[in-house]
Amino acid sequence: MPPATLPTNASIDASLRYIFVSYCSIGDVTNVEHLGSARFSKLVRDAGLLGPLLTSTDVDIVFVRASQSVAGRQRTSRVGGGAPSTKKTLTYGLFLAALSDLANKRATARSGNSSEHALVLLLLEHMLPLAARGPPGGSSAHGAAPTDRADGGAIGEEELLSRAAVLEAIFAHYSSSVRLAPAEAETEAAPFWQTLGRERASLVAQGVRAAPDDEPALAAMRPNEPQARGSAAVMDLAAWQRFGAHFDICPTLLSKAELMRLFQAEAARAPPQALLTFPQFAHALGATAAAAFPPPLGVKSFDDGGAKSVRDLLVTMKVDQAKALAERLALTGRKVCGCQMASDEL
Repeated sequence: MPPATLPTNASIDASLRYIFVSYCSIGDVTNVEHLGSARFSKLVRDAGLLGPLLTSTDVDIVFVRASQSVAGRQRTSRVGGGAPSTKKTLTYGLFLAALSDLANKRATARSGNSSEHALVLLLLEHMLPLAARGPPGGSSAHGAAPTDRADGGAIGEEELLSRAAVLEAIFAHYSSSVRLAPAEAETEAAPFWQTLGRERASLVAQGVRAAPDDEPALAAMRPNEPQARGSAAVMDLAAWQRFGAHFDICPTLLSKAELMRLFQAEAARAPPQALLTFPQFAHALGATAAAAFPPPLGVKSFDDGGAKSVRDLLVTMKVDQAKALAERLALTGRKVCGCQMASDEL
């Protein structure tokens, strides 16, 4: 039976990136880019895909086939030295290719032919519900604190905006510049999005309603179209960890693992993969505030939109104290400039 409504490609991408990063990091919270065979098998099992239509042997075959690409081989060094070896893993793009293969295998086992809606059904019935359940390791010790307000905005958005100048100064000290170009993962994922596009068009022709903003999302997700090149300031996981330690967030308020999970959840929302842009950094701060200073027990949302939680976090970070702020930024080893002005402007 076809679905009643189709989500946008952008929302599908965000959910799949979240799943990918969550399972990459099982047992190794620093790994957010390479999905191994055991974790891929667990992902498939957790999604409820195993059964008469798809066996564990089928899953192994799909993984091996996807990881045959050069991009699926992560260069590693043998323990104790020696010649480097290769370990087969899936990048995000190869993970999407594997999902297409899984959908085809299930459809072929069901009817002997690949269903024209096989990928859509796999996403709607298995992958998106898996993303909605949260990280595979369970919630943090602080409980499942909300990462967005009830109205969809960021936690403490107004408070964060009022501190934009000083937060940008902080972000600048922990970020690095990267070259933006069409990612290898986008090329690998092209067949996935093309297949999804064909299935979507077929369903729309049958009267299924697509989300109203889907056309812009489709255009944004087409990996085979030229994209603007340039550079951008981004924060990686190591920089996020240093930031948390320097500003008394970890381990004072949250554990290292909790801080990493917050990074992974935000980095999974959008490319560039495993990196935070400044808007994502600000959004992650809101989620950090919600985890460190959650609403009262039994309350699922913030009455004030999370403003108090963000204020409490900023007090802990001492962003309004120019001297303390400069001392913390100096821990990065970078020259501190403009902090006095940025803080005084608050």
